Amino acid sequence: MRTSPTAACEIDARVEPLDLRRERAVMESFEGYMRFEADHPNRVLVESWKPIDRLQQQSPMDVASKLLEKQNLPEN
Repeated sequence: MRTSPTAACEIDARVEPLDLRRERAVMESFEGYMRFEADHPNRVLVESWKPIDRLQQQSPMDVASKLLEKQNLPEN
């Protein structure tokens, strides 16, 4: 039994692909945390985050840092 290609079904249903939705959600979270007050715990965590390369799975902060380099978003 053959199934329909997922990408074709997403286009037909006008649904944004999962990878783009995930990237958008990560960037919205990152931007939201950066807009908090300077002493807010989430902002402090985001600003002081350093990558740990011992795990193969990427953290949301890894994804956010790669997207920031790729998208060239404004700093302020």
